[in-house]
Amino acid sequence: MFLLTSFAIVSKNVFIHCKHRQELAFAHQLISLTDNRLNEKKAMLDNLNSSKIELNGIQYYVQDSQQGKETILLIHGWSDDGTVWRKQIPALMEAGYRVVCPDLPGYGLSEAPLEIQRCQIINLVEDLAILLKQLNLNKVHCIAHDYGAVLGWELASNTQLFKTFTAMSVGHLAEFLTVSFETLQVQWLYFLNIQDIAPQLYRANNGYLFREVLRSHRDRDRLVEKALKPGV
Repeated sequence: MFLLTSFAIVSKNVFIHCKHRQELAFAHQLISLTDNRLNEKKAMLDNLNSSKIELNGIQYYVQDSQQGKETILLIHGWSDDGTVWRKQIPALMEAGYRVVCPDLPGYGLSEAPLEIQRCQIINLVEDLAILLKQLNLNKVHCIAHDYGAVLGWELASNTQLFKTFTAMSVGHLAEFLTVSFETLQVQWLYFLNIQDIAPQLYRANNGYLFREVLRSHRDRDRLVEKALKPGV
């Protein structure tokens, strides 16, 4: 005979509604397993090898698991840094891949160049090619998001460094030549970002515009807080 009392089990990561004591016992086990898995993944990230690597005069912060049957290069976009891959890195490592994840210049823990021209596409593409060469990596898989996908497209088009390339959110730059109402709804952001006034607009009114642009981003508050710091 089942006790039809209803229980709500809540942990930091799991919510389970239980009607029976047997379900309650199972829920406790599930929560324990989930918390253990999350702790394991966090430990993988915490123990991930990281170092500063100089590329064309800029100190890049690079995370590198250093072991794996094949290598995956992860390239973040604007306005993220390498932490945007924090859920994917443990999964890829568990699948047997070596993961290389740099912070682009001016993002995360990488050095910010004094001259904005240093962040032009051609320079960043060259940096990433040199990074792979310094790590003795001739062929890698690449997964790139947002502005990182722009860099990935250039590397895929002009080098032989990739086995495969997965672009997320941003297609080939040739698509930017296609003008339509639908594309303009998105592309205005890219045109704004290359203007000198863009940083001032993003910081104005306690980062109001920046918050709106990133309104669906899970790390919005952290990214806006960092952007508002003096000297960023």
